[in-house]
Amino acid sequence: ELAARDPGGSWANRPANSLSTILLPWLPQTCAPVPKRQAAVATLLDELPNVAWKLLLNLLPSSHQASSGSRKPAWREMITDDWSRRVTQREYWEQIEGYGGLAISTAKRNLSRLAELIDLLDDLPPPSRDQLLTHLHSDMVVSMPQADRLRLWTELVDLVSKHRKFADAEWAMKPEVVDKIAAVAERLAPDAPIYRHQRLFRERDFDLFEEKGNYEEQRKELEDRRQKAVNEVFMAGGVEAVLEFAQAVESPWRVG
Repeated sequence: ELAARDPGGSWANRPANSLSTILLPWLPQTCAPVPKRQAAVATLLDELPNVAWKLLLNLLPSSHQASSGSRKPAWREMITDDWSRRVTQREYWEQIEGYGGLAISTAKRNLSRLAELIDLLDDLPPPSRDQLLTHLHSDMVVSMPQADRLRLWTELVDLVSKHRKFADAEWAMKPEVVDKIAAVAERLAPDAPIYRHQRLFRERDFDLFEEKGNYEEQRKELEDRRQKAVNEVFMAGGVEAVLEFAQAVESPWRVG
């Protein structure tokens, strides 16, 4: 409830941070067993869903996580002498798979949250990743209006592009996993040019390059794709469609 009322500020020790510090799967600051921790998060989802969603995102694996722990109780002997800060591999995976399942179940009912999870897809444990991809591949998602599918498709295409461009990096997903994500993205791809080509009109050209090196050549190729994209939008709906398209993209001047 404190996290829900928190007006924000520059101090790091805020209620939401305390929640994630207590429950971090790799450095938990609680003696509660794993099922009780997950039950607490599930209860929080029912009572304060916005706070619980932010907490779940913080509990899922990330390469940028850090924690200094929390202070032990001083006046109550709640912690046994044999309590250890260490977490076994089994306990760690049990936690993140549980939190991953909760996050996916919650995101299925909210388009914005579903897009947020796609952004974390490369860090999710394999069972959660497969569960999310199965949902994205389902008829329920594919039958959404093109405007609703657009953000999901864009997130997936961006993820595929990043991992194919840096396939030799240690953090890159395996090619077979990337291909599986690409197949889901293809199934969600919008047909209408006014949606399908929005991704091409961003401020940063580098994000759209598909390989490392040959940047000038890739920039020229990107400009050609943009020219063809605007022409397709025009052919589909005339000048009005082009104006609508320009208002929808991140970089309208490029459409101009």
